[in-house]
Amino acid sequence: MTQDNNIEIGDHVSIPSHAKDTVWESGWVMDINQQGALIKYGARGDTGLYGLGRYVSLDKLVKICD
Repeated sequence: MTQDNNIEIGDHVSIPSHAKDTVWESGWVMDINQQGALIKYGARGDTGLYGLGRYVSLDKLVKICD
């Protein structure tokens, strides 16, 4: 699923409005729906945090080119 801002499931993204130098500063898009994107923060593999299942508005995300 592609959105107007080119954020897709699996993308590595930064959330500039979140606390700097913390696990919440960036993560990977795991799902996209009308509420925004579900982000898995922290590690890329099987571990990571989901931020209580809250979706982040797509306009608050910045795609990170790896």
